[in-house]
Amino acid sequence: MKTCPKCKRELPEADFSKNRSRRDGLQDWCKSCMRHLPEIAEYYRLYRSTHRPEIAERMRLHHSAHRPQRAAANRRWRAAHPGAKAAAVQKWNAAHPGAEQAHSALNRAVKRGEIVKLAYCQLCLASPEPRNLVGHHYNGKTLDECYEHPLDVIWLCKVCHAGVHWTPSEMQEAA
Repeated sequence: MKTCPKCKRELPEADFSKNRSRRDGLQDWCKSCMRHLPEIAEYYRLYRSTHRPEIAERMRLHHSAHRPQRAAANRRWRAAHPGAKAAAVQKWNAAHPGAEQAHSALNRAVKRGEIVKLAYCQLCLASPEPRNLVGHHYNGKTLDECYEHPLDVIWLCKVCHAGVHWTPSEMQEAA
């Protein structure tokens, strides 16, 4: 028996779909509640689109309040998965051959003083630590075309940079 958090009913396990990523191997919601998921998803999509600034502020406050816990969790994950980040970077570089050369060219130009790395994010105007600012290659219609001009960048904080690259549908696909 398992309790559905949506309808609060205690149901047999057969009334829950399988989900291997969960500890008990079952979805949180029962099958009847999951049937209403498209309507619920549409409601939340509309809510997020109309309340974007408030949600962003709440997320910013939450992230800044829980920075040490997130950093500790990241360290634990990296310790448990040695080499995972290097493998992901290698896979990404193989899929985007011009990117590695563009990133290297930009880093060399910054070190030589040919390009000045700004002290603030050009999107949100925040002033994070310099290591948390990245050069975003923005020219071109496709990702590979952006890297044809490796020194044409705007400086973004990591949060804004992730927001520029990740659309809500891509986040859903990655989850």
